[in-house]
This record gives sequence, structure tokens and C-alpha cells, in this order.
Amino acid sequence: MKWFANLPIQFKIWLIPAVAALGFIAYLLFNASVNNENAARLQQLSNVYYPVLELANSNIVKLDKGAELYTAAVSSGEEELIETAAETFAELFKNLSKQEELLPTHSDALDAIHIKIDQYKKAAEYISLGMLEGEIEPDQIAPAVEKMKSTFTAANKELNEFRKTSLSQFNQLVDDSNGASQQALEYGYIIGGFMILFLVGTAFLVIRLITQNIGLVLTSLTDIARGEGDLTQRITQTSEDEIGQLVKVFNQFMDKLQRAISDVVGVIPNLSTVSTDLGSVTQSTKLMAQAQSKSSQDISHSIT
Repeated sequence: MKWFANLPIQFKIWLIPAVAALGFIAYLLFNASVNNENAARLQQLSNVYYPVLELANSNIVKLDKGAELYTAAVSSGEEELIETAAETFAELFKNLSKQEELLPTHSDALDAIHIKIDQYKKAAEYISLGMLEGEIEPDQIAPAVEKMKSTFTAANKELNEFRKTSLSQFNQLVDDSNGASQQALEYGYIIGGFMILFLVGTAFLVIRLITQNIGLVLTSLTDIARGEGDLTQRITQTSEDEIGQLVKVFNQFMDKLQRAISDVVGVIPNLSTVSTDLGSVTQSTKLMAQAQSKSSQDISHSIT
């Protein structure tokens, strides 16, 4: 704390707004960092995770729609529905490609989904066309249907798992963004509280350092002005700032004043002796003058 006491007063006073400004800048920088991170998260949500999640929902719907079209084609005997189903699956595969572009890190999982859906599509087309065109043997229908169901179940499971993963990542990113905002708010409270305490402490210290020595100097000058001053007392210099220099100069002045008064007091006995001797000489001179006057009168009478 000695270094602080030795700082010039103007620096001590400027320290208070400087600390406040630094705290405010630190808070702004922290908030800017959090806002930049949140902006990046929101951009990811908008450009990546939300579209991926929408495509995942759409893929599940298209898989179910394709399965219904194959079933309807067999039930109604309309081969055009098989072409419509093929178009639906083409859109589904296109969605998978878009998802892979948006999330390259999930390409392996999307490729596996693509394979399973393609397996189901081929199994469904085989049994649907075979039954419509009468090219499938009756004893082949049950195994083909079983294969179609198992591939559908596998494909549907993979799509739902991917959707669940996408939704989890989406929610996690939202939670991270909210958590960062909450953390920024909490840190703002902490920084604000710390800065208030620090500023109050700094202000108290500066006021104490400035007023302490000034009060001592004022007390000493007041005692001297009232004639009650003890010229042997000195003020302890506790700093090298302007107040410390004032105390130093004041102590030097008191040293000189004490020596001057001591010299005056030392001269007083000599002045008293000189005054006594001067009185004696004056008395002797007076007697001699009276004697001379009497002699003169006697001589004057003798002559007359």
C-alpha cells in the first residue's frame, strides 16, 4: 500500500473513474464475447439444425406415405401409385442428401439410413409389382412381406433415431444459448458488485489519505495560532505525495521556528545583564554630573 500512498493526489483521484471505466469495459467485452457466441449459435440453429430437424420430420412422413402408397397400389390394383411412391422416395433421398450437406459429421449415419430405406423400397416394389403383375409365386409372398416389414421397421427406427438426435442437438444449442445469456447476466451482477465495493474502498482510502495529514497540519497550525502550540511536536510523514510534501515542509518550518525562538530565549539573559549594567552606568554618570555641578558652584562662590 506504500506505493499507493506515494502516488500524486491527482492520480489517486483519477484512479476512481479509471477503475470504473475498466470495469465497464471488461463487462462490455464479456458481453460482446457472449453475444458473438450466441449469434454463432443462432446462425447454426437457423441455417443447420432447424432445417435438418424439419427434413428429419419430413423424411418420417414420406416413409409412411411411401408405405401407404405401396399398400394402396396392391389394394386398388393401380400401378400408377407405385410410380408416385417412387417419386416420394426420390424426394426422401434428396432430403437425406441435403441433411448430409448441412451436417457432414453425420454422413455415416445418413448413409446407413439411405441404405435401409433403399432396401425397404426395393422390397416393397418387388412385392407390389409382383402381386399386380402376377409374377410372384404364392409361396414367395410371405417371405417377401416379412422382408418388407423388417426393412421398413429398420428404416423407420433409423429415421426416428436420427430425428431424436437432431432434436437433442437443437435443444442443446438453445439451452447453451440461454445458459450463456444467463451466465452473462450473473457475471454482470458479480462484476458490478465487485466494482462498487472496489470503488467505495478506493474512494475511502483516497479520502482517508488526503484528509488525515491535512487534519494533522490544521490542528498544529490552530494550536500555534492560539498560542498553545508545542514547537517540539512534528507530524509524521506517511507519504510522498503533495500532502506528504506539505507535511515535510511544515516540519521544516517548525524546525526553523523552534530554533529561532530558542535563540531569542537564549539571548534574553544577556539582555537582562546588559540592562542592569546600563542602569548602574547611568546612575554613576548622574552622581558624577551632580558632583561636577556642585564643584562648579563652589568655585563660582569663591571667585565672587
